[in-house]
Amino acid sequence: MIQISELIEKAKQFEKEIDSSKEKSALKHLHSFLSRFPIDRLHEMTLHNYSLGYSKDSFSNWVEKKTKDIARISGAIGLSAMFGIWSNESLVPNNKFIIKEKRKKKEIDFIEANEKFKDIKKTILKIIEFGKEENFKEIDDLPYLWHIAKSKILFLYYPNLTTSIMKKDHILSVCDYIGVKYSPKYPIEANNKLLRTIREIDYFKEWDGWKIGSLFYWDKELNLKSKEESTERNYYILGSKYGQYHQRDIFPLMVKKSALGIGFCWKQDLTPFVNTSKGKLDTFLRNKGYESNDITSIKHFLSMKEGDLVAIKSSGAPIGTEPRLAIKAYAIVKKKGGILYEHDPDRSTGLGHLMHAEFIEKDFTKELKLGGYGKAIHKLSKVEHIKKIFGAFYEPERFVKKSSGVTTKNTNSQIRTINSSQIIVEAVHNKIQEKYYNILVNKYGQKNVKMEKNYVDITLNVGDKTVYFEVKPFLSIISCIQEATGQLLRYLWQANADPNLSKIIVVGQSQPNDNDKTYIEYMKNNLKLEFEYVWISI
Repeated sequence: MIQISELIEKAKQFEKEIDSSKEKSALKHLHSFLSRFPIDRLHEMTLHNYSLGYSKDSFSNWVEKKTKDIARISGAIGLSAMFGIWSNESLVPNNKFIIKEKRKKKEIDFIEANEKFKDIKKTILKIIEFGKEENFKEIDDLPYLWHIAKSKILFLYYPNLTTSIMKKDHILSVCDYIGVKYSPKYPIEANNKLLRTIREIDYFKEWDGWKIGSLFYWDKELNLKSKEESTERNYYILGSKYGQYHQRDIFPLMVKKSALGIGFCWKQDLTPFVNTSKGKLDTFLRNKGYESNDITSIKHFLSMKEGDLVAIKSSGAPIGTEPRLAIKAYAIVKKKGGILYEHDPDRSTGLGHLMHAEFIEKDFTKELKLGGYGKAIHKLSKVEHIKKIFGAFYEPERFVKKSSGVTTKNTNSQIRTINSSQIIVEAVHNKIQEKYYNILVNKYGQKNVKMEKNYVDITLNVGDKTVYFEVKPFLSIISCIQEATGQLLRYLWQANADPNLSKIIVVGQSQPNDNDKTYIEYMKNNLKLEFEYVWISI
């Protein structure tokens, strides 16, 4: 939990740097919104002046885009769906709309859409009613709209009941930071508690919700900037098999081409839609007759940017009733010759659509009891799932050049665009190295343990015995040992000149299975020096 004095110091610096014109702009747009959609006229709102896709002057468009300087909700996955019902350029002429049922998009006619909208309008009116009564749990429990849409509507009409932080994970992160108790089920209630807690501090008693939220988006320690504004990387799961029954394994072809592939909408060259509006891509593909699921997959694929991390799955199918996700490789999206995406339409040798990439690791199998990842591509949003799937590759640190005899490694998390797999590998290496170094120091004392001495990752001196530790960052134990082979041979040569060198230990991050144990025993039996593999959880 942050100290009050520390928060006040941050606020003082924020006030020095804040652009006053932003606050004026926010207030101007808020007044415009309230004039366009006053509370006492909301019951008159129609489907057409509510829905995205019909007019840039619609209620949904105002909530999402025209008031983004008040509180930003753009960047949420599947933006349009958060409003419950919407349309697009291709459907407007036919007076048709889109809803989501069981996670799938469904086109409906005006009559059905208008019935759905009546329920949505009731929810909006209930937000106003419960907001006036300050019954925040009731707002959190309201159906039909996503949390982030309800939160923004409440804030527009009652800007001093919550902060301008809209995303659930951001609200909960700041609550943790400040020390506010909350239930993840009730993020709007948590946002109100957050505002009240901060305004109880004398320094902040005159601050409004917009200014408090802006402070935390400004604070570099929390880094709550939206994806539109930050270089934060995204995380994906990508399938490795094509065909209705997943009969064609294209993973070897991805490795050969140093690229990631997806096979939907195969004939269409989508180069004009890279870094453009996904709405335009959606309209183009719908006009070509492609299905919604195919279009969604392509939109996720084209959303990849340089530096994003991708887990390649071999399977996302459950075993019986047991959920299962099997990962076989990790890759980082990276331009080749300045190009990120290419159309690769040859049916025998192509991937359909490819994104250039570097493979970080590919000789392993990681199985997790996670369900819900059966589609060809998933853009991940749950931090707890990202951590489980990517492990030590999640938010890798800045690479630090090695020196002689250091005692610490840089393991501070950096959010930035990384365009080299080597940086990520080195970052994981540093995590393992520093953690194991500290374990040895606690056991043997700092004077007996050296890091980076004579280019050895860790050296331990106990009595007249010397042990070398070679750290490797891979999930595959066999890859760790094979990668260390060059160093091991050099150490064997060094042993002729250093009679104290008695043991070589490879340190990795995975626990050995039966196959790994057989390989380790082979190494033990065939090296002239004592050999061992140890693992450490990171």
